[in-house]
Amino acid sequence: MKHIFAAPILCATVFLGVNACGNDGTSSSPKVTADQVQHKARETADAAAQYARQQRDEYVRKAQQELDDLHAKIEALRAQAAQAGADARDRLDQQVAALQEQWNRSRDRLDKLKQASGEAWQEVKTGVGNALEELKKSYEKAKAKFD
Repeated sequence: MKHIFAAPILCATVFLGVNACGNDGTSSSPKVTADQVQHKARETADAAAQYARQQRDEYVRKAQQELDDLHAKIEALRAQAAQAGADARDRLDQQVAALQEQWNRSRDRLDKLKQASGEAWQEVKTGVGNALEELKKSYEKAKAKFD
């Protein structure tokens, strides 16, 4: 993630530096000042940070939707378990409780992602993605036992 911020700054600096170095005094191109380079670098860094926030927010939106969908499915299984006979109900209730626990952990990871800084969110994103995939797999296994 640090490279996202560093690369545009480096490019702007090199571009402006090459333009300034290429000026041999015979051209009518204006000289580039250090303040101009710093200003462009700040603009570039700000744009990169804004882009990272947009990417994080989009990922959070999609992950939240997945989490909400899985919660609704877990609640449907909970209702099915309540309809089952006594023996089956105990076993199914345990599976639903385990799914709910896993869902809670996934929600906690997503909450951390929502608070993550521009640089750290990529690392947290991996944990959220893995947690959601594991939750989906667990749901499918549990659902197969209900059918």
